Parts: sequence; C-alpha cells; structure tokens
Amino acid sequence: MSDAAKYKKALGKKVEAFLGGEFKFFASALELRRRDQTGTDIIRIGGKNKYSPFINVQLGFGRRFEEAKKYERLLKETHPLYHVAQESDHILNYAPLDYAGPTRWEIDIRVENEQLPKEMARAIEHLAFPFFEKFQTLQAAQADLELTKGSWNFSPHWKQLFYIDVALSQVDRFESWALENLDEFQKKLAIEHVKLFRESA
Repeated sequence: MSDAAKYKKALGKKVEAFLGGEFKFFASALELRRRDQTGTDIIRIGGKNKYSPFINVQLGFGRRFEEAKKYERLLKETHPLYHVAQESDHILNYAPLDYAGPTRWEIDIRVENEQLPKEMARAIEHLAFPFFEKFQTLQAAQADLELTKGSWNFSPHWKQLFYIDVALSQVDRFESWALENLDEFQKKLAIEHVKLFRESA
C-alpha cells in the first residue's frame, strides 16, 4: 500500500471522529457511510495521489436507495451507482449553499496538519449534509434528475433515473423521458434497459 493511500485511510478515520458517530468509515473503500431505512449516504475521500508526497483530496458524495439497488441486482448491473451524486469542488456551482471554505485540499503528506480533519468535517456538514437532506426520497431524486437545467447532481447519467423510476414502478415514465431527452446513442441503450427490465420483471 502506498504512503498516500495509508494517509487517506488515517485521514478518513479522523474525519469520522469529527462527525459525531453519524458515519462509519470503511477504510478499504475510503468511504464514510450512514445507513437509514431507505438508503445509504456515502462520502468518498477522493483526489489524486500521482505526485505523492504531494496529493490533493476532494470529497465525492452520493446516496444509494435500497429499492433501486434491488433492481440493479435483478439486471446484473456491473457498476453499482450513486443514484444521486455530487463532488465537493463542484457543488457550489449547482446548489445555493452558504459556505465559503475550502472544497479541495492540497496536502504534503509528510507534514502533520491537525486542523485538516476538522476542516473537512466542516465542509461535509455544509456541503454534503444539505445534499443528503434534499435527497431523502426516491421522488426527490426523480424530480431533480429529470431536470434539463438546475439539477443538484454532477453530470447525471440516465441510468440513475432509470433505476429510480423502476423502483417507483414508473418505467413507462422513464421511457417517455428517454425518448424525449437523450441523444440517439444513449436513447438506444436506455430503451434496451427498459426492454431488459420488462423481460425480467
């Protein structure tokens, strides 16, 4: 394991402590997770290690809905999705949040920075928590992902909306949305998923 990877694992554990027990840190995935009855909120400690010992860290965050996950398994989805997703250094371009602190951190892993975990926890509270609060339900995620402008999601993909609509028993709604909004290549893939679901249901 590289020194940069070890650093991020230790950093994640320290951030976990500043979040007051709400999230559990999974070191192998570099993820903080909080589960409730309808899904899991996930915060990923990302960034690039290429120039280690100088690395950068940013936060990715998203939510996975339990009902939507069931259909991913049914259709043998090979890359599990965040059904809604955003990143710390992009969210302020999408959402009107009151935060003026850092959203990405440039770090020399050889230098101890005792304030960093607290600073990252504060960013999580101001950036990720409002995102999670907005997307507590499948219906809220559906309404946002259907938008052509004004979405809180970073680079949304039609598969996110597909699995949410399927979980809401609204595959016909997704089919109409795909036919109206996707380009020809993506439209073909989306309609193939609709067909596969109908054959599997």
